[in-house]
Amino acid sequence: MSEIRNFVKVDTHSHTCFSGDSTTTLNEFIEAAEKTDLNYIAVTDHGTISGALKLKEVEDQLKFKIIVGQEQKVAEGELLGLFLEKRIPPGLGLISTAKFIKDQGGIVTIPHPFDSFRHSLKRVQIETLAGLNLVDAIETFNSKTKQPSSLKKAVAIADELKLLRVGGSDSHVPLALGSSLVLMQDFTDAKTFLKSLSNSQVIGRFSDPPRRWENRLVTQELLPLDRN
Repeated sequence: MSEIRNFVKVDTHSHTCFSGDSTTTLNEFIEAAEKTDLNYIAVTDHGTISGALKLKEVEDQLKFKIIVGQEQKVAEGELLGLFLEKRIPPGLGLISTAKFIKDQGGIVTIPHPFDSFRHSLKRVQIETLAGLNLVDAIETFNSKTKQPSSLKKAVAIADELKLLRVGGSDSHVPLALGSSLVLMQDFTDAKTFLKSLSNSQVIGRFSDPPRRWENRLVTQELLPLDRN
């Protein structure tokens, strides 16, 4: 990889309270994100883009930019769509889900591959998607992946199938944001994002803080931002 100039830091995988397994409100998300040095965060809630769209609406008030994304479960595992305009509907198969992402100009990435503790795609499905030109990138670092062997397999198959590499915190709590990221040149859209990924660096560390499920009201509304 050549030297990266005018680089930005991008967390390509994160969750808010719009995911059923996270209680991070939108305001908590913003507060935590602005304590990092991230320039972009892909908000990839399970089965929805609603939280990402709400954050996108106030992007001009934030210290970072939002990439609208979604993590979608299929029978064989999960896929991530980035730069989405439309929600990925439930009930689609693996190939149809990838096509739905690509048809709207989005980017298909594979989250936490080979992770036996989670619902993850295996080699045969990754090879199938790559053979159909329906996958752009694969996570070679996911902060919640406990098995070093899974990460090694992800790097190996990225090299073998010539897939671009991404890294994401997969944060389900605010503290984990930015624990994995991609260091890359700045971009303006999905096309230039992919171009920049071809000369990038994935940086990551394990981070899976416990999720606090104490009794409290978790709101999906974005409260007015206090900028005083």
